[in-house]
Amino acid sequence: MAVKKKAVVLIIIMSAITLAALFASAWFYASYKLSRLDYYKELITKTVAERFNRNITYETGKASLSLSEGLSIKITNLVVTEKDGLSNFLNVKNAYLRVQVFPLLINRLVFGDVVLTEPRLSLKRDKAGILNIADLLVRKEDEASPKFRKIVIEKGMVNILDEAASEQGLVTSLEDFQCRIDSTFWTKWSRFHIKTSIIEDKNKSELLLNGFYRPAPSSRPFYESRVRASVHLKGADIRHYVSYFKKYTPFEKIGGLVNADIKFSGRFSDLKSKGTIQVKNALVDYPAVFRDILQPKMMQLDYAIRRNAGSLNLNVPSMTIDKFKAKGNLEISDLDKKDPFIKATAETSAFAIKEARPYIPWGIIHKGVGSFIETHIKDGKFRLVEGKLHGRLSQIANMNKKENIDVLYIRAEINNGVFEASKTTPVFHDISGILELRKREFSLKI
Repeated sequence: MAVKKKAVVLIIIMSAITLAALFASAWFYASYKLSRLDYYKELITKTVAERFNRNITYETGKASLSLSEGLSIKITNLVVTEKDGLSNFLNVKNAYLRVQVFPLLINRLVFGDVVLTEPRLSLKRDKAGILNIADLLVRKEDEASPKFRKIVIEKGMVNILDEAASEQGLVTSLEDFQCRIDSTFWTKWSRFHIKTSIIEDKNKSELLLNGFYRPAPSSRPFYESRVRASVHLKGADIRHYVSYFKKYTPFEKIGGLVNADIKFSGRFSDLKSKGTIQVKNALVDYPAVFRDILQPKMMQLDYAIRRNAGSLNLNVPSMTIDKFKAKGNLEISDLDKKDPFIKATAETSAFAIKEARPYIPWGIIHKGVGSFIETHIKDGKFRLVEGKLHGRLSQIANMNKKENIDVLYIRAEINNGVFEASKTTPVFHDISGILELRKREFSLKI
């Protein structure tokens, strides 16, 4: 019996030694092959080109294999061309990739780390509005698709050419682009941190983004992805982006430098957001409403917004335009229809009408009432106690039509008012009372 036990033990030991030797041989063989990554350069570049429909080249590539680090790959001077092969889409000075070993055993590719140093990315949208990365944004629910646990970008640059934004094309650049994205095994949410400088013609602004991101299912558009994030923006030039929102706003001209601290969560069709927006040296040219070009030195508002598929609610608890202060609320229903319903309320601090005349929205006040105010009320301290704007967008756009007389209501306090009935009559001073505008009827109770 003792001899048999010794034989069994010996067989086990020899088997273990043999397996260890085989494993070590396989490991060293794999490590040796991987160390000669340039030997497989043609195969690698051909495989990537077929996968992403873009040619790829690199100067040197080295790989190593260890139990602790897994498969590590270092590449220098990586170049990815556009689909037409005529220009570069991506240049990376140094790339480090770490592939986890154990997922490979079940034919899954998981990158534990992807670190790109000094990448240069070129994004382009043509005149038809098609992005040069449109094909790369198409997601497929495939377990065999590569997974990324951590992506780090250091000292990056992104050049964006938008030919659809204007005739000559709009160029925006992101310099010193720093980014980190972390994804976990147990959730589909990814955490991101982005910091960059934005070059807007001759202006340079700063952007900081922090938050969480969950991509939309492959069957849904990418803007249905969910985001929880905070945005810090400093010194962005509104003029640079006018071409993007010009067709959505009635302004002839708009400008200023924007600072913003914003938090938002949800998706494009179901969004919550709040924050503070500040505009320095603003410019607003809206001749349909204001007779003069508005140029306040400082505008600031605090806001909270809630949007769903059919409605939007905007609450502004505080808005300051130089010395003028106001607050209000805006509700838009039937947002998905051609003629949405708008309900707005507002009230203001006291202001001198002589100083505030440029800010009076003459274009939405009935011509007869507006003419009376402008001709006869020369000065005074006013305070908007209650302002209401209720109606369809088409009604507000045609305020002077008879059927739209109920759209606007104004009730204001007046103190130290100056009233001139005509050029030939005495001027009345120190008038106090209530000014009211309802259904085109204008009344002053003293």
